[in-house]
Amino acid sequence: MKYSENDKLDCLIRMAYLQCGAKDAAMFDETDGSDVEVSKRLDRKVRRLISRKAKDRTVTKAKKIVWRVAIAAMLIMSVMFTLLISISGVREALWNAIIEWHENYITIRYDDPEKENDTQKEADSNAAVTVDDEEDNAETKTNTSIKNPVTPPVSIEEVRKPTYLLDGVVEDAFKTNSSVNIDYFLEDAVIYSFSQFVLNVNEKYFDNETATVRQISIDGHLASVVTYENNPETSIVWNDGEYVYVLVSSVIDVEQMTVIAESVRAE
Repeated sequence: MKYSENDKLDCLIRMAYLQCGAKDAAMFDETDGSDVEVSKRLDRKVRRLISRKAKDRTVTKAKKIVWRVAIAAMLIMSVMFTLLISISGVREALWNAIIEWHENYITIRYDDPEKENDTQKEADSNAAVTVDDEEDNAETKTNTSIKNPVTPPVSIEEVRKPTYLLDGVVEDAFKTNSSVNIDYFLEDAVIYSFSQFVLNVNEKYFDNETATVRQISIDGHLASVVTYENNPETSIVWNDGEYVYVLVSSVIDVEQMTVIAESVRAE
């Protein structure tokens, strides 16, 4: 009997739920949203977020493909190495190569005292140089010394962006710990975009397999101009040893983009 009462109660609850849901749906349909206006700034931000999400999906998909190819290559190499080692002839040839290298490069040297004396005398005679010769040698060493390379920062320590702007262009910037992204608008349309990233030599900033790439110089640094067959966007990618810069546009030409890229300076 209790089971029957509980079953009826469940039916009543379901009917009430359906009735409330129908009322809420009707109320939602009757809502008048014609007087709601979305600001242009909010609309730009929403479009920018959608664009970034699409780019993130493309980059993530490309990374997955690269990882799968790398794993497959490693597996194939491991299998091939195992098969080669299982062949006695290959095993013997490898062992002989190791022994030969050891005999050629690992040697025992005995010093002759007489030769040491001759070497010391020669060093003493070479040490008797004039002051002018010493200055010339010091200058030569200074000119041939290798400068210490610049260590890339681990985060954006200094924002660098184009100082040359096209007429009427308005910028909208978005900064994170590792990147700076700026969209340049003209009458609510994105004319070009600029990005500054922390330099990572292992990072891939464009897909060179499906692109046409040519080299130019940007402020004394080697830059890549990237174009795609089925994509109207053109990209210029370069780095100065500290940061990577990417300028993208599907509206302006490469000459204008080069002028903009040349003007990148610290704020």
